[in-house]
Amino acid sequence: MSHYAIMSHYDVNSYYKEIAKNTYDEKDVRNLLAKIKASIPKNQPIIIQPTLLGLGKFAGVGKKASKIANTWYEILSDELRDYPWALPAFSYNFLRTRSFNPATSPCDLCMLSQQALAQNLENRTYDPVFSYTLLGNMDFWHDHGYFDLNIQDNIINPFGKDSFFDKFTKANGNIMIVSYMELCTDFFTYVHYLENKAGVEYRYYKNFNGILETHNESHTNENKREIIYKYFVKPMDLATKYKESFITDYAHETFILGSEEHKFNKVILSNTQELMKNLPYLENRDLSILSQDTQDDIRALKEKVGYPFTLENCG
Repeated sequence: MSHYAIMSHYDVNSYYKEIAKNTYDEKDVRNLLAKIKASIPKNQPIIIQPTLLGLGKFAGVGKKASKIANTWYEILSDELRDYPWALPAFSYNFLRTRSFNPATSPCDLCMLSQQALAQNLENRTYDPVFSYTLLGNMDFWHDHGYFDLNIQDNIINPFGKDSFFDKFTKANGNIMIVSYMELCTDFFTYVHYLENKAGVEYRYYKNFNGILETHNESHTNENKREIIYKYFVKPMDLATKYKESFITDYAHETFILGSEEHKFNKVILSNTQELMKNLPYLENRDLSILSQDTQDDIRALKEKVGYPFTLENCG
């Protein structure tokens, strides 16, 4: 049985009991980051996909989530100071309130993302939903236009041309995925860039009108502007789940953090140019990156409302 398959049918108590067997310390984390740095050049940006609390016990830090997150943040900041690296600071609040301010809109992700944002509010990008906190080599982020507003005719497409994900791909970016037990692909946001680029038929555009508050270069004066957020969404009653293979088959390298006997604790380093190899399948309307259950659900919904899915038949 695959180590990932443990999660297929688990209860929460046995799951946490299992991960608690793994212990790692600061030396393990620094050794991990040293291996990652040896794998990529300094001019390639890195996204950290954090699920740190699932990795087991961080020796000497304690159980408090905020302390674990802060320790990780301090180590990452030290080890990756010469690299352009980023943490997601996503805020789905915009879809409800229709307003986004990079300094005040909440981050809906884990404690590590929240702490990094709180200490670096001026480094948050302007995407109302899929913003990032940019860290490390700030000259790289500024020189490559990551703080620029990606607005054309007041329209923001988070996965379109000149978006964060588009620039990140062109820069040969890398994604560090912290994995435990089962590789969770549901929140692997980069797949939506591929889906948008391929124009998959199980998603469609839905516009959200709202207000984006920005700052001038000195980050002192607020400026409000009306925008249309062009979001490539799935039908509300369709749960899209993805196969692990669309990431693992194209992984640049895989590392173990902590005890070697607990090999379900993996850190996967994926490169965008490798992940782009999934694109031809998507362009050919191949659903193979999706789980079998999702494929079956798409076919069932197709019989009910027609295909491709649109705002008119699914909205």
